Amino acid sequence: CWPVHEICGVILAWNSATGAEPTWRMSDAPEYGGAGWSGYHTRSWRVRMHVQELAENVPDAPHFRYVHRTPTLPTAVPSTDGPVYRQETHMTSADGSLDLTFRQEAFGLGLIWLRTTSEPRMAFLNATTPLDDEHCQLTLAVLIRDAEPGGELSPAGRAHVEALFAQVDQDVPIFEHKVY
Repeated sequence: CWPVHEICGVILAWNSATGAEPTWRMSDAPEYGGAGWSGYHTRSWRVRMHVQELAENVPDAPHFRYVHRTPTLPTAVPSTDGPVYRQETHMTSADGSLDLTFRQEAFGLGLIWLRTTSEPRMAFLNATTPLDDEHCQLTLAVLIRDAEPGGELSPAGRAHVEALFAQVDQDVPIFEHKVY
């Protein structure tokens, strides 16, 4: 029997080869269920990659310049606290019209929250689940402060969410062709 924990609408199961209890927990997402926030908007990919690949993608801030075509190299300030890696990254948007700052918080290898500090405000969870020795399911679950009356996502909000999914589409071929 695996310990199970629900937080911010996400059900997490802890698996330990030795049967040990969890030594850390993912932080809550205050955005989840918050006034004006819409989501989760999700997309999943089956990717040939190691579970650590996404965790290694966080400190690789320069890849935004070369993979996602930002006009400048991002700057990143990292810190760690036990199994939690945090990073604040600053960059200019691809069209040069906007400065972006976002904060990442990685728990272990497979759970990473990314939050934007500029409009549109977003918080999204990257969850990597090993499927077998070669494949993972990569799920992006997006919360966005954009809810219209009735909780529907505006056309602009939908475009931002789709743009995030498109960025992961750019990363997937790179993940799949790395060798460990």
